[in-house]
Amino acid sequence: MKKLWFLSVIGTLAIALILFSSCSNDGDGGGGEGTGSFTYDGTTYTITNGYIDDWSILGEPDFDITLATAGLDAWEWTGTGDYVYLDLVAPSSIGQAGTYDWAATGGFELFDCGIGLNWVASSNTGTWINGDFGLASGADYVTISKSGSTYTIDFSITLDDGKVVTGNYTGTLPIWVITS
Repeated sequence: MKKLWFLSVIGTLAIALILFSSCSNDGDGGGGEGTGSFTYDGTTYTITNGYIDDWSILGEPDFDITLATAGLDAWEWTGTGDYVYLDLVAPSSIGQAGTYDWAATGGFELFDCGIGLNWVASSNTGTWINGDFGLASGADYVTISKSGSTYTIDFSITLDDGKVVTGNYTGTLPIWVITS
C-alpha cells in the first residue's frame, strides 16, 4: 500500500513538473512585449511592455492601455518603474485602429489618461500626473494602428501640470477581459 501511495505521489509530481515546465514564461508575466518610449519634462523613458484592459462590459468598446518601462511589469503589476495610462473608447471594437482625441472625433474618444513616475506597484505609490482635457490643445491625440498581433501607438497629450507627454510603442498587447 505504501508503495502504491509513493508511486502515486511521484506520478503526480512528474505530471506537475511536465505541465509547469511546458508553460512559456518569458519574464513578463504574460504581458505584451515591444519597444517605444515616452518623453515628459525633458526626460525620455523606455517602454518595454504593456497590455489592454477590455471594459466592454460597460456596453461600449471602452478599453485602457497601460505601457510600462522594464522595471514595472504592467501585466502582473509588480516592480517599480514608469508608465503611461490611456483610457479610450472606440466606435466599434477594442483596440480599433484610429486617432483618438478629447472631442471623440469620428467616435474615437480619449476619455482619460496620465503617467506614473517612479511607481511602486506593490503599494500603488509614486508620482501620478493626470491628463487634462481642460488644458488640452487640438493637437492632443492617441493614434493606434495594428498589423496582425502587433500594435503601433503614437501619442501626444497635455497633462494637468500644463506639460505635454509624447511617445510611441510598437509591440504586442494582450487583452485582459474585465468580467465584473
